[in-house]
Amino acid sequence: MTNDKLDFWIANNLNVLFRGEKGTGKTTRVLEAFERNRLKWLYFSTSTLDVWTDIIGIPREATDKNGVKYLDFIRPKALAEDSVQAIMFDEISRSHKKTRNAIMELIQFKSLNGKKFNNLRLIWAATNPAEEDISGRSYDVEDLDPAQEDRFHVIVDVPYKPDRDFFSSKFGADGLNAVDWWFDLTPEVQKQVSPRRLEYALSMNLIGGDLRDILPKSANVTKLMQELKGGSFKKNLMKVFSTGNSKEAKKFICNINNFDNCIDEIVKNDKMIALFIPHIEDEKLSDLALKNDKVQKFIDAAIAGKNV
Repeated sequence: MTNDKLDFWIANNLNVLFRGEKGTGKTTRVLEAFERNRLKWLYFSTSTLDVWTDIIGIPREATDKNGVKYLDFIRPKALAEDSVQAIMFDEISRSHKKTRNAIMELIQFKSLNGKKFNNLRLIWAATNPAEEDISGRSYDVEDLDPAQEDRFHVIVDVPYKPDRDFFSSKFGADGLNAVDWWFDLTPEVQKQVSPRRLEYALSMNLIGGDLRDILPKSANVTKLMQELKGGSFKKNLMKVFSTGNSKEAKKFICNINNFDNCIDEIVKNDKMIALFIPHIEDEKLSDLALKNDKVQKFIDAAIAGKNV
């Protein structure tokens, strides 16, 4: 779901339905795209939308030039002026059935009861899946029926992961470091730290708050705090590794935080083992050798005087 894709769909007046788990940035990305393309847009949280006051209008008595009385509607200002270009229906699967039925015509024909909106270019909507989410809990939603789903030209299944472009644009290097931190979490913990919750944590960090107030205890919050202060452990590791400098490697691995957060990565790679392992203190080295065959083989070779 790149900006180029979003902008292309807007440029070509395509209706788009975004499906995905909670907190994946569906709404944020949509409204940013509308703003970026300078659209005049309306946003509706469809779970609370009233189709009469918000869309169709309030009925009133009117009289034509021949004195014939009829029922007309007073529409909301933006629709009455026929100035709106884009509409976002958020949480569409949480809406009442009558709401979804009322907007069927609007989505496909950009009209209501046959009245065409001349400037309305596109309808976008977002929904959560009707089945259980990744944590095994069910959303209080209903599936869209096939006819309504088919009114959207593009249907996007939004992945459950933080968007690097979004986090980079909003938080800079801290955003990228936080995304890397998220991908290092176990799948079980990722379920508890939605991309939206990660955004909350970084916003809290900007105002000097405690990330532990935002993130669950099961997440390695200390590591994230350290990376936001000193940079990504993994990136710093690769920077030192790329130099091949033994002194820099010793300085890096003798730092307890670097050791704790990078040793699992180091012992996967023979060349990293050769650069960093010789500088680890004996007690830690013995423990590593018991747990990792590569480390043990490296030590055995070094003792035997082989070229390693």
